[in-house]
Amino acid sequence: MRNVTLFFFLSLFMLSSISFSQGYYAKLGGGYNLSFNSLNFGNNSSGEENRSYEAVTGSLGEGINFAGAFGYNFPSNVGVELGFIYKLPQEFEETDQYSEGTYTGTIKGSYFAFVPTFVISAPSKNVTPFAKLGLIVAIPSTEAERTNPAGDTEKKCF
Repeated sequence: MRNVTLFFFLSLFMLSSISFSQGYYAKLGGGYNLSFNSLNFGNNSSGEENRSYEAVTGSLGEGINFAGAFGYNFPSNVGVELGFIYKLPQEFEETDQYSEGTYTGTIKGSYFAFVPTFVISAPSKNVTPFAKLGLIVAIPSTEAERTNPAGDTEKKCF
């Protein structure tokens, strides 16, 4: 039931109002990216002789995103739009426990994207179907951090 409620509220959040008449317009939206291709980021392990391992898997592209766009519709049912998307960071953590201490590692990723688009609409009395043709230009940000039992930390940005 909790997932249905979350889906309902996220669906309401994604709705935005758009005016497809001549002139300028702006829109806001958001959503949730699903994980269709999980990666293995490492393993959680513990024990000495009989070590147990648990894979840490997921997708840095999964999670909540926010979107917005500014556009202009010309009188000829053609328009241009510049959209923006920000995907909130997704973080994964792994721990390796040994007799000398615990090693921990985290990886975090997000992205910001520009979406230039051409919009073609075919207005009628009650419905205005439209098509968009564009390109997504994403700027990803990924950070990895590894800490050893002595407390020394190594950070990398990709």
